[in-house]
Amino acid sequence: MPTALFRSLVVAAILGASLHARHASAQSIGPGFARSYAITSLGSPGGVPTSLGGLLILPGDTSILAIGGDAGTTDGALYVAVVTRNGAGHVEGFSGRASYFQSAEGVSGGIDAGLDVHGDVAFYVTAPDNRLGQIPSDAVGPTKLIDLTPLGVAASTGGLRFVPNGHPGAGRLKLTSSTANVWYDASVTPDGNGTFDVALSSTTVALAGGAAGIAYVPIGSAQFRAPSVLVAERTAGRITAYDVDTNGDPIASSARVFVDGVADVSGLSIDTVTNDLLISIEGESANVLRVSGFAAPSPSADLSGDGAVNGADLGILLGAWGPCAARGPCAADLNGSGAVDGADLGILLGAWTG
Repeated sequence: MPTALFRSLVVAAILGASLHARHASAQSIGPGFARSYAITSLGSPGGVPTSLGGLLILPGDTSILAIGGDAGTTDGALYVAVVTRNGAGHVEGFSGRASYFQSAEGVSGGIDAGLDVHGDVAFYVTAPDNRLGQIPSDAVGPTKLIDLTPLGVAASTGGLRFVPNGHPGAGRLKLTSSTANVWYDASVTPDGNGTFDVALSSTTVALAGGAAGIAYVPIGSAQFRAPSVLVAERTAGRITAYDVDTNGDPIASSARVFVDGVADVSGLSIDTVTNDLLISIEGESANVLRVSGFAAPSPSADLSGDGAVNGADLGILLGAWGPCAARGPCAADLNGSGAVDGADLGILLGAWTG
């Protein structure tokens, strides 16, 4: 979504001191991952009503977190909060109070654990009415609500995520049903009105524990033996890691506990600045957690920062063609060779989204 639109809605005055990170004592990293990962509590962004739902660091403006408030109710809405970062770029808290952004309701429910951006459209799922909402960047609320029940999604949904570039199944839409503990695969196509139609495939995977938020593990992260996905299990109070197949769907038999002791866990999202996992918690203990230790981000082929890899990025790369030494580091040197050349062009074209 365009940065300017979000910035205009963030509270300009900073009220009170920033909230700072503290070690999360009630949660623990799973035994197969404990030597590489650490979990930290970031507190709750002031001004966002409980319960917390889906969350996302905004594409193009990494100082702003979008997060659902009043999740699962007809008051469900999106809020935007300014994050504070430490010297290494990790989110350590929130500055001031969050600002109401947009309605994110359904017919008889509101935003749940799923929130993502595809093109210029925010996608979210609602509970308990089992809808998929879409908010174009120039709208003040959902302009399209799809009833997922006739499509075959068991009421009610919990999570939603588009598979990121570089992962198996990139671009596919994934959904979870919290009540039925089922994972679904879908595709989206433009409908000519600035939003998208959704078509489910026949692929489903049986999960467990109240499947909710979804996040794909950064490729190359320690203790992950294959491309993997994390699924929040709300009723079980844990986050489970699964290997994925060539379509980006979890392989149920590969389940491993990644984080335990997270009661009412809801949304999951990867912070593209550091590849940290951000976690939202529902209920009275509404809180945001951070898990650090994943593989660092590779240089992004989205050189323009608009959330897509397209002609704008190609133009930037071609304009930077040649050695970087005389100019210092250059963002278009995607493979770190010290020059912008055919290898970088190949990386950009391989990440092309159009």
